[in-house]
Amino acid sequence: MDNSWDVIVVGAGPAGSSCARVIAESGYSVLVLDKKHTIGEPNHCGEGVSSACLDEVGVSAPQPWIISEVKGCKLLFPNGTEIRFTQKGYCIDRPSFDRFLAERASNLGAVFRTSSEVKAIVSEQSGWRVRTAHSELRSRYLVGAGGALCPVSKHFKQNPFILPAVQYKFRKKDVACDFSDSFLQFHHHEDFSGGYAWVFDRSDEVSIGAGSPTGLKEKLERFCARIGVDPDKRIKTEGGPIPFLHRPLQIAFPRALLCGDSGGFTYPFTKGGVHGACWSGRISGEVIVEALRKNDSYTLSDYSRRVSLYPCRSRTHLMIPQAFFKFDNKIIDTIGRIMDGKEYTEIPVGRFARHFLPHPSPRILWGIAVGFCVQRFYHHSRRFAW
Repeated sequence: MDNSWDVIVVGAGPAGSSCARVIAESGYSVLVLDKKHTIGEPNHCGEGVSSACLDEVGVSAPQPWIISEVKGCKLLFPNGTEIRFTQKGYCIDRPSFDRFLAERASNLGAVFRTSSEVKAIVSEQSGWRVRTAHSELRSRYLVGAGGALCPVSKHFKQNPFILPAVQYKFRKKDVACDFSDSFLQFHHHEDFSGGYAWVFDRSDEVSIGAGSPTGLKEKLERFCARIGVDPDKRIKTEGGPIPFLHRPLQIAFPRALLCGDSGGFTYPFTKGGVHGACWSGRISGEVIVEALRKNDSYTLSDYSRRVSLYPCRSRTHLMIPQAFFKFDNKIIDTIGRIMDGKEYTEIPVGRFARHFLPHPSPRILWGIAVGFCVQRFYHHSRRFAW
């Protein structure tokens, strides 16, 4: 068994496979380690992606791992009002998607080893020594793509705050929600301060989930009750940690890079990470290939510049959605009344005057101002949305 590689990638999710594909395609040896027994399982993802994610991967619908097509997503408020974000997307089967990406990389020469949890990482003069339970490996370069709790990001002390998330899956016949408009649903409620809940139509199934810093199970079951769903009828429970950044992480180090959730590449508004994983994984692979060709490890410093467009690389873009998702129901219901039924790009001045001016409040004005910032933020970053 070969124990020396040009690159070792830790994590066989979308980030790791996207990175490995670029490296293998360029003729370099790359080993992908994953602690899971089967790539993609268990699932830790809400499984919604925009069409831009498919563009990044270089495929078009239909695909075996696409479950349903949606017109976009909508943000619903406690008083029943909503804002729409029209942008075509898909519900996917995430384990199948992960295996699709891994197979593409494998066909180009990348080697995947499952059941290979990384136990130790040691920096050496010429690269890295990585120890698993079964072997000791060496590489010239190292990539952390192992999710929010990646051992590579831990090695570099890049430990983001973690937002716990969980979702229940139901048979569609057991959920009385109306999905006739083909929009994914994101629910904003003070119960989920710092997070939100979601309801996704997945053809024969419905996933109902939430992210919240505290009391997640109780909050999710209360939410299910509010929308008329019996949580005891769930057929599956899934969950996992989401990076919840207050500042951008350091992602480039001597002979090592972080991508995907390991580098905090989740979209700040929805916390979705699949598109960011594929995008940052590809770019990390391109940067490492350039370093290998030049035999110059300093080339890796260019990685931070090349991914600077992603919203998680801006402290402002990180903080605005956090402020928005901490508002109480009074503020968010007012925003909902002003924007109800509108596309997120619209600014209904008449409604603002009607709902705010008769009873002006500094708190609500602040909420509306932050809502406007979210509107601008989404407009400028929608290519990475979901």
